[in-house]
Amino acid sequence: MTKDNLINKLTLIDTSNYRIMGLYRNNKFAKEPLRFRKQLFDIYNKLSIDDIKRIIQLKEREGQL
Repeated sequence: MTKDNLINKLTLIDTSNYRIMGLYRNNKFAKEPLRFRKQLFDIYNKLSIDDIKRIIQLKEREGQL
């Protein structure tokens, strides 16, 4: 899997989690702010592929994937 594919996977997970947290807080799914995924992509893109894989492993252990 390429770095872009890994980052895309993470940003989708984070966006989904953002919407679900809105559901718990307000009883309806929250829409993420504009450019939310792009901002996350920019942050994750600064990390190495190994760091990104470690994040994915942590999220798998936490049951977020």
